[in-house]
This record gives sequence, C-alpha cells and structure tokens, in this order.
Amino acid sequence: MLIGRAGRIAYGLGNFGKAFFYYSVGAYIVFFYVDVVGLDPNLMAVALSIPYGIWNAVNDPLIGFISDRLRTRWGRRIPLIIVGAPLTLLFFWLLWSPGIIAAKSSTVLFYYLMFSLAFFDLFLTMLTTGYEALFPEMFEDLKERSEASLYRELFALLGVITGFALFPYVRSIFSGFLDVLNAWSFSSLVLGGIGALTIFISLLGCRERKEFYEIDKPLGLVEMVKLTLGNRTFLAFLGADIVIFFLWSWVPAMIPFYTKYVLKGGEEANALILGVMLLSAIFWWPLLRKITLKVGSKKMFILSTIIFVLSLQPLLLLNDLNLILLAMVLVGCGNAGIQLVRSICLSDVIDEDELRTGVRREGAYIGTMIFFERLMYILLGVVSAYLFKAIGYTPDVPPTPSVEMGFRASVSLIPLLALSAFLVFMKFYPIGAEEAERITREKLKLHAEKAEKIKSKSEL
Repeated sequence: MLIGRAGRIAYGLGNFGKAFFYYSVGAYIVFFYVDVVGLDPNLMAVALSIPYGIWNAVNDPLIGFISDRLRTRWGRRIPLIIVGAPLTLLFFWLLWSPGIIAAKSSTVLFYYLMFSLAFFDLFLTMLTTGYEALFPEMFEDLKERSEASLYRELFALLGVITGFALFPYVRSIFSGFLDVLNAWSFSSLVLGGIGALTIFISLLGCRERKEFYEIDKPLGLVEMVKLTLGNRTFLAFLGADIVIFFLWSWVPAMIPFYTKYVLKGGEEANALILGVMLLSAIFWWPLLRKITLKVGSKKMFILSTIIFVLSLQPLLLLNDLNLILLAMVLVGCGNAGIQLVRSICLSDVIDEDELRTGVRREGAYIGTMIFFERLMYILLGVVSAYLFKAIGYTPDVPPTPSVEMGFRASVSLIPLLALSAFLVFMKFYPIGAEEAERITREKLKLHAEKAEKIKSKSEL
C-alpha cells in the first residue's frame, strides 16, 4: 500500500477510468445508436430516460445505503470498487457491441440498449460510490484534501480527453481493418480495459480504517433516509451541486450550437473552445489550491462559480474566436476551482454529520447526490427543448436573428440565472473556513477515541 503523496497520486489515478467510462458514454452513445446502428431516435430517448430516471431513483440511494452497511474483512468501500470495476468494463463493452445480437430490429435494439445501459449504470454507480466515499475518510484536513483533489481532477481531465478525443480516434484506427460495428466494439474494449486498469492501480493508494466499519453501528434504511434528507447543511450543498452539474451539462451541450449558428464555425472551432476551457485548468489548479488553503473551500466554491459564469457573459456579444478563447481561459479558471473544492465541501458535510450522529455515512450522501445529478439529464432535455421551440430553431437552416440571439443567451444568460440559484443555496451552507477547522479538530478527536476502542478490543 502506498502512503503520503504517492498514495494520494495513486488514489487520484482511479478518477481517469471513472471519468472515461462516464463521459465517453455521454458524448457518443446517442450518435452511435441513432446514426451508426440505426435505432429510432424516439426509442433512443426512452431507452436513455428509463435507466437515468426511474432506475436511478432506486439504484443510486440503495447502493449508498448498502455501502454504509457493508461489513467485510476488506472494509466497506474497497469491495465495491473490486466488484464494480470489471463489471463496469463488461457492460461498457456490451453497450458498444450490439453486433453480438442476431436480430437487429428496433425493438430488440431498444431493449438491448436499455438493459445494457441500466446494468452499466448500476456497476458504475457501485464503483463511483466506493471510490468517492474513500476521499473524505482517507484525507482528513483541508491541506490533504486539496492536494488529493488536485490529483483526482488532473486524472479526471485526462479521462475526459480520452473519452472525447481518443475514443473516436482509436475507433478510426480499427475501422481500417474491421467493419464499423466491430471497430466501435474493439476500441471500447481496449480503452475501457485501460480505464479499468487505472482503477485497480488506484487501490494501491486506498485504505479503510477499521474504526469506521467495526465500531460504527450502521443505520436502518428509514433512519438513513430521514437523517440524510433532513440534514439542512447537506440540502444546501445538494442544491448548489445540482446547479453546478446543470452548468457542466448545459454549457458543453450548447457550445456546438453557438459555434455553428453564431460563429459560423465547424468542429475545429468547437474543439478549440471546449479544449481551452478544460485544459487551462492544469495551469490554474496550483494557484487555486494555495488560495483555497487561505480562504477555505466555501469561499473558493462561491468565487469559482462566479468567475465561471461571469466569464461566459462576453459570449453574448463577441464574434471573434480569439477573444472568445481568451474568455474561455477565465471560464477554465472558474471550472478548475469548482472541480478542486466541490468534493471538499461534501467531505465537510459528511464530517459534520459524523459529529452529530457518531457514524460516518459517505455512501448515503454520495448515493443521494449521484441520483440528483443524473436527473440533470432530464432537466437538460426539457430546458433545451423549450429553448429550441422559443427561438424557432430548425436544424441546418440559416439562423434568423432570434435563433442567433437565442444561442448567445444559452451560453451566457441562462448560466447567469443558474448562478443566482447557486448563490441562494450557498447562503444557507454554513460551513465556512473557521467552522470547517472546528469540525476537523473535533472529528480527529472522535477518530482517536474510535481507534482506541479498536486497539482495546484487539488486546482482549
């Protein structure tokens, strides 16, 4: 087992695989099944909404509940990763391998996609819950958490880039000697295998403490739900997190429309805009971590979101791609800060809850958060459908002034409205820098008491 900085880097490596699985499906699954496989778009929409809507309502909170109650010789979280990683890889490969089924009618493809996606999401949630729940347990103060978060987000960025850019590139290589369906299938197996490997390597930096699964008494399902949804601190964070997840979904979804119908550009311009936003984070993270250590995670969360949204406002008026890219550097700054401290804020919520209940319940909070984050895909569809109708958008038709202004507003004014909601939620989030330090002191004292109980128990 690796400890210290090596351990934190190893743990962070697991975020590469997790990000790759999630974002490659989000980026290409619709295109693959509609354009390549030939599934009816209406059936595609239903096949996506059932796993990400109805199924997640049960799947995500339940996995979190099971995670908190699990008792094994290897702990509570690590078994979820060990089981979840290979099964996530299996169903990831199946998602991109409809060629293995003999009948390829729309009905058969619909059920194949729906069930493959449901099981993929189940095991990805298992993997994600176990991985994310280790973060607040292993890293106990702001200094450790901010460093570990930096490594996590760096590897996540590489995973996102692999999912967005390398996945279609590898597929194109396989297309040179395989038919189109087998090219998608083999490329998913190769890159998915790499993603799963990084997750297993990250276990070298993972550890669980016996006092949290031998001393803590697990809560029942009803009590867990009551305490989780009755925690006002968590609800304030959850509201802010939902807004952030909406922004993370909305802005990348609208940028291609903005590029095509406002800038009259193509895929290269679209890639440049999103690439600058993502890659500039690498240069901002070291500085933002230093600022976070001085001002605390709450202030950095608020400041970063304000920078992110306000830096998008020039897109309401700009037409010059170079100036837009400069604005995206600042957007990337805000995005980097959000990525750095979002998990730290949730960790503070979990620490505060432990002081109140005496039990660490990372699984319950992370499972609940994942469920609401997934619902943002539904909100994304509703808001975009309303926008397209309101501005009179028609695909591949030269834009009218209302269409052009609509897409300008989509990447500037709609995020501004979201920022207002974010600030309201953060007003009710009570854990500032001083409160976080107090919680950390009391938490460490409580953990020392639990460790002493474990020691006394082993000596008997």
